[in-house]
Amino acid sequence: MNTKDLIKTFSDPLSTFYYLAIGTILAFIIAYTYKKTHRSVSYSQSFVTSLVMLLPLVALIINVVNNNVARAIGVFGAFSVTRFRTPIKDTRDMVYIFWILATGLAVGAGEMSIAITSTVVVCILAYILKFTNFGNTNNFDYLLIYNLQTKKTRSQDIEKTLQPYLKTKETINIQSDKKGENLEISANVSLKKGTDIDSLVKTLQNINGIEEISITPIQNGVEF
Repeated sequence: MNTKDLIKTFSDPLSTFYYLAIGTILAFIIAYTYKKTHRSVSYSQSFVTSLVMLLPLVALIINVVNNNVARAIGVFGAFSVTRFRTPIKDTRDMVYIFWILATGLAVGAGEMSIAITSTVVVCILAYILKFTNFGNTNNFDYLLIYNLQTKKTRSQDIEKTLQPYLKTKETINIQSDKKGENLEISANVSLKKGTDIDSLVKTLQNINGIEEISITPIQNGVEF
């Protein structure tokens, strides 16, 4: 073994470690951005940790292939037998998966400037979209969910009782049991000026037939 071969033998592991280190740092940045800009109640810690682990793995795969057709075919064959059955609840989660994959491809291909620049730009874009609340058309204050026993109280009576407190109300979902005796009602509501949320909750609690009241602020576009 000559000097050049010896240098190559020891430099390849260092090069691989360099790719993985950069990929891991970028993965933490992307995962942190996801955590800080996430609004849906379907937030999953396991998804965030998966983002951190996925990017360096993609970079490693691309680095292993390294323009070798035989290796590329082998990797493709290995992944073709894998089945991913985890459902994606939020479309933004899919965007972050593509972001991680694209950055991993860039890191594995040695295009560090592209990987770092794109990560910075997309992170800035994610924060801008969050703080400007871009795309939100919701003019309501709260998401109100409660269970109603129809034998004790009619929904029409509840509408009249809540009318002094609510400026607007939009029923978005009603779920019923087989007999129709219990209803789970979900509605977007906005309060009148001078009305606080505590008064609304106390009024609901005093209505005979209403149970399990849940109120979630939706000024920031919380989704469920």
